[in-house]
Amino acid sequence: MVNEPRIWDIPAILGSFVISNAGIVPVVPYTGRVSPGFSGAAAAVPLLRPGHTPFVHRGRRLDGLALTHPRRESDQLDLSWMLVRQGDSAIDTPAGGDSAEAIVVEMLEAICRHAAEAGMVSLFARIPDEGAHKQVFEQHGFTCVVREHTYGRSAVASEPHAPPAGLREQESPDAWGIQQLYRSLTPALVQRAENLTSRTWDLPGRRCFPAFRRQRPDDRFVVDGSDGLRAWCNAVPGEDDAPHRIRLMVGQSEPGLAQAVLDFTLAWLRRHPRRSVLTTARDHETTLLRTLEENGFRPVYTRLLVVRHLAARLFNPLPRSVFKRAAN
Repeated sequence: MVNEPRIWDIPAILGSFVISNAGIVPVVPYTGRVSPGFSGAAAAVPLLRPGHTPFVHRGRRLDGLALTHPRRESDQLDLSWMLVRQGDSAIDTPAGGDSAEAIVVEMLEAICRHAAEAGMVSLFARIPDEGAHKQVFEQHGFTCVVREHTYGRSAVASEPHAPPAGLREQESPDAWGIQQLYRSLTPALVQRAENLTSRTWDLPGRRCFPAFRRQRPDDRFVVDGSDGLRAWCNAVPGEDDAPHRIRLMVGQSEPGLAQAVLDFTLAWLRRHPRRSVLTTARDHETTLLRTLEENGFRPVYTRLLVVRHLAARLFNPLPRSVFKRAAN
């Protein structure tokens, strides 16, 4: 049985996914800084993590834990992570619970049903390239969008570099231009699968209760060109000893610009404590992948971005006759 945990379920979550010594199977890997048990328990507290919805699978104990959160597109969800608890041979009998695959199936069905009922159009997840449960996702309507490679570089001193010509801080009206840059660089099949609008590139909004929650730095820059934007970059300093993260989007035919934007972004992070740096590039971003490797970045892991479309996005109401024909 899969349901959304309530506040009184927190002790069971902590017992199964924090205190227990049983192994954990990362179906959709968790990449947070704290234990996933703490993250799931926090999401079960009303208003503590708005928009984040935890799910638990209940067998003889809590066997599965997952978390979804909204993407920048208001009608899309991310399956942030999904973990399955392995049985403890000292406690569980061989027939003491469901198999890992059965738990994943039940959780996927429940999460997809919940997303559809909430009016979501698409549900995304990032699964290991050679994950053991990849076939389960495919059988439940998920299709591969693109392969994403995460690269990392150890903390090294970055020399100051002059910014590339045309570079400036991102402004609110730039979201449309960044969307056009994304469309010019991304294969059509990937664009249709992701179904992004300019909302994805909007500047981050202010947090609720700013007096109680520190605003996380999120520096964004664009490079102007004669026919629109030529590049976009985003630098997010790490918190609590976490690595810095950067995101780059540069034209394939401009390797010199890719190098200049990377140099500037790394130099910009010099104002923060020296830490390792992580970034992600996709299969079709060959110029960026080559530039990262030439600058000492090394592969950390690879994920497949998969999506299941639950509905169609409509910008204008359809005539009633169309709905009647579809129903018949």
